[in-house]
Amino acid sequence: MSGDSTIQKIFDMKNLSFGWNNWIWWFWLFCFENPKNPKKPRQMTILWSAKNDANIKCNGMKIGTKNPLKEDCSLVGGVTAWYFDGLKMHDNLLLNKVKINQDRLGITTFSPKTTFQFKYLFS
Repeated sequence: MSGDSTIQKIFDMKNLSFGWNNWIWWFWLFCFENPKNPKKPRQMTILWSAKNDANIKCNGMKIGTKNPLKEDCSLVGGVTAWYFDGLKMHDNLLLNKVKINQDRLGITTFSPKTTFQFKYLFS
């Protein structure tokens, strides 16, 4: 597991200093061929984030919080997803204020159920 220690550092929140207005986030951006218009690929994005600012809104939903980092190293933040079909943007496929749980291999939310983990890369 040559990259395991590096991956563990990405998700290690124990020594994180989360000052006012700081932001932490992870995202996946997928691009898909678009046979109808090859110059405009379809795109899907999934984002997990937390910001130390209680006034943050995403598409009208208040997802910010003061002091998002909790003692158990979880975060209070948001999970969002959107899709561009090559013509139109489809916002709010996911838009939820959530508790983001983390361990040495990634992050998970339970409502909705989402996971961002590296456990299969190094097995």
